[in-house]
Amino acid sequence: MGDIIRNTASKPSKKEVVLKEAGTIAVILVGVAITTFATIAFALPYHILVGGSTGLGVITNHFIPAIPLSAAVLFFNVVLLLAARFCLGRRYALSIILGSLSYPMFLALFTRMGFKNANLVDDPLIAAIAGGTLMGIGLGIILRAGRSMGGSDVLPLILHKKIGTKIGPVMYIQDSIILLLQFFNATVTDLILAILVVFIYSTVSQKIILMGNGLVQFQIYSSKTHEILDELLNFGIGATLLNGTSGLLKQKMEMINSVTTLTNMNRVKKLILDIDPKAFITISMVQEVNGRGFTIVDENKEKYRRDRLDRHQQ
Repeated sequence: MGDIIRNTASKPSKKEVVLKEAGTIAVILVGVAITTFATIAFALPYHILVGGSTGLGVITNHFIPAIPLSAAVLFFNVVLLLAARFCLGRRYALSIILGSLSYPMFLALFTRMGFKNANLVDDPLIAAIAGGTLMGIGLGIILRAGRSMGGSDVLPLILHKKIGTKIGPVMYIQDSIILLLQFFNATVTDLILAILVVFIYSTVSQKIILMGNGLVQFQIYSSKTHEILDELLNFGIGATLLNGTSGLLKQKMEMINSVTTLTNMNRVKKLILDIDPKAFITISMVQEVNGRGFTIVDENKEKYRRDRLDRHQQ
C-alpha cells in the first residue's frame, strides 16, 4: 500500500540465506515433533482413529505386526513423495520432503520412549482434546512456515491436476475410507473422538496460522482526502489514493485505502475524524497482507517518512 518507492535494499548474503533456511528447518522439525507426540501419546493409546499415512500404517501394523508402525508410515510417505515428485513437480516434493521423512522418524523415537503405552490421562475425551490441540499447534507451525507434511494432501492434488477433481471432497473421501478401514478394531465412540480431534486440530492450526496477523483495512471517503493521506503517511502508515464516483450525485471523488495493525485502529480513526468529523469510514478485518511494508522490507520507508514530516513542518 502507499506511494511506490524504489527498493534499494541489497540482496541477502549467502550466510543470511543459510541461517534463514536453517531456522525454517528447525521450526518445521519442532512442528512435526509436536504433531507426532500428539499422535503417539494421545491418539493411538486410546484407539482414536487417525487418517492419512498414519491410518494406513495402523492398518498395516494390525494385520502384519512384524512391520512397525513407523516403518509402515515411512513406506507410504516415500511412495507419496515419489508420486508428488513425478506428478506435481520437484518444487512441491521439496516442500514436503522434510515433514514426510521426519514424521516416521519421530514416530519411532516416541514409540521407543514408551509414550504409546504411557496412558498419560485417564479419560479418552481429555486425550482427544489434548491430542487435537497439540496436533493443531504442530500443524499450524508447519503451515505457517510455508511447508507441508505431505501425506493425505498428495493424492487429492494429483487427481485435481490430472482429471480436475475438487481437492476438498477427494480429501474427505480418502480420509473417510482410511477411518472406516480401521473400524474393525474400533467402536462408535472411537469414531466420534476422531471427529472431535479433526475439528480441534483444524481450528487450532488456523488460529496458529493467523496469529500475529491482526490487521484492519480502512476505506476513507472525505472532502479532505489529501490532508488525511499526509497525516497517515506522517504517522508511518501506508495508504493509496483512489479515484471514484459518488452513487447519488455521480460526482467525481477520491477515497483512501489503507491497511494497518489492530493496535493502531483507534489512533487512525481518531486521526481521520480530527481532520474531518464528517468523513465516511469503513473498517474491516483482513486475514493476510503481502507486499511492501508488511512482507517486503523497504529500507527507505523510515527516511521517506522523516522527509515528509520535515516538509510538513516547514
